[in-house]
Amino acid sequence: MEWLKYLLEVSACITLFFGFYFLVLRRLTFFRFNRFYLLGTLVLSFIIPAMHINLKREFKTVPVDVMADRSEVAFNKAEPLTTNQPANTTYEHQLESTMNWSTLLLNVYGLIVLTMISIQFNNLFKLFKFTGSYVKNESGLKLINKAIGFTNCSFFNYVFIDQENLSDVELKVLIAHEQVHVQQLHSVDKLLLIMIKAALWFNPIVYLYDRALEQVNEYIADEITSGKAGKHAYANLILQLAITKNEMPLVLNFVKNPIKERIQMLFNPKSKSMKKLVYLFALPAVIGLFWLFAVEVVYAETTVDRRSEKKVSTPQFKDSRDFESRSLHRKETGTVLVKKDSVVRIAVDEPKILSFKKMTGDVQHQISYIEGAEIKVNGGFLKAEFVEYDRLNQIIIAQKASFEKDGKVETGDQITFALNSNNYSVSHLQVREIMNVIDADAQLKYQADSTRFDRNKSIIYLSHNARVSIGQTTITGSKIIYNSLNRILTAEQAEFSSTAKTVKADSVFYDLKTGKVKLFGADLDR
Repeated sequence: MEWLKYLLEVSACITLFFGFYFLVLRRLTFFRFNRFYLLGTLVLSFIIPAMHINLKREFKTVPVDVMADRSEVAFNKAEPLTTNQPANTTYEHQLESTMNWSTLLLNVYGLIVLTMISIQFNNLFKLFKFTGSYVKNESGLKLINKAIGFTNCSFFNYVFIDQENLSDVELKVLIAHEQVHVQQLHSVDKLLLIMIKAALWFNPIVYLYDRALEQVNEYIADEITSGKAGKHAYANLILQLAITKNEMPLVLNFVKNPIKERIQMLFNPKSKSMKKLVYLFALPAVIGLFWLFAVEVVYAETTVDRRSEKKVSTPQFKDSRDFESRSLHRKETGTVLVKKDSVVRIAVDEPKILSFKKMTGDVQHQISYIEGAEIKVNGGFLKAEFVEYDRLNQIIIAQKASFEKDGKVETGDQITFALNSNNYSVSHLQVREIMNVIDADAQLKYQADSTRFDRNKSIIYLSHNARVSIGQTTITGSKIIYNSLNRILTAEQAEFSSTAKTVKADSVFYDLKTGKVKLFGADLDR
């Protein structure tokens, strides 16, 4: 629902900008500055959330040396591996509606937008029905005599006047007022606000913006016209025509309310020029919103070299088993051995994370999950949409990835690195979609050697001989994750069995709400 996030961010910008105008600027008599501020901040409110700038920040990491106490290492003794006891548990869940609320919300929003735009197009059509007959004056204004309905107003260079009820002097002042609107293109402001109100119909601040901008435009026209006609005579004309009722939202009406504020502003003393510096106080708001909505910090890793320790060219070992084991490890990982008393220090060269968008991790199992990753590994450069880095088993699994080494670039749906052997494999996965709708009263049962939950008990993590059964459907795999909130199940190195067929796949994505199953693998027919 990126569209909704964008609209909410636009609304947040508009709200903050209008708050500054209402509290600080609206009493100032710099009307043209106020108009520029209102229009400019409206445009900025749409631009800032639409911008995406990645700001790269480096952070330093120090390679952690693996310490092994020789007195505790036994090379010929294999102790049994202890795992959690298998759990066989029944998990009951309620079937939820398969309605796509995101699509429904988008359709409702779009319908309201189209309705509001259609209403304004209808008003525009009604307005142009009266523009067939007009008289053009020396200033280029198209004067249209209209005594009933909306009158004494303008839309671009069309000026609607009530000649029967106005004297020549009053008519001259009215035309001078509307000419200011025409020359400064205030009708463009009206059309812009109509489109913005349609797009942000749910935000009440937009309607206050519209009213404030319309009021500022009237102040501009009043200031210029009253300078020629005289403030008292001009104020009397406003009061005289205040009883005129106008129901056309597209036009700029001479007697637009609030009348009281317009007359007060006519006689208010002008603001001092030094107060124009107040507009600079809006810059921190612009910078803050830009940083909040447009800038995304991307972290890049810089490794601090700690290989300044003394190297031993001929390390001494107490027996041949020790020497063979350490020599094999040195050959595979390129380590440097330092012997000090009874402790052997092995400095490990780990992959270097150059940048990423988001990183989360499983501290207990030493697994990092990285989005938008760039990693230096195996003497080359890896770029991937998603990376799972298992430090404990020294394995990297990259999805939607490319690997560049020695000028050669390989791409694949999945690239797997075995760091201990400096080997990697590239897989081009097949995708198969099937439908497997479960019964409404089906129970979810799961079993695994290791089972854990998140804090809210809504996500189940199963690993090692994991198995989930739902009615007649069974999924097994090395790792299975089930989210009971959105009812999504994912499995790795999996086997999917139903009444129809049994399929082996590298990974499985199962949406229990819709019954849609996606199988990913290099050979789904195996």
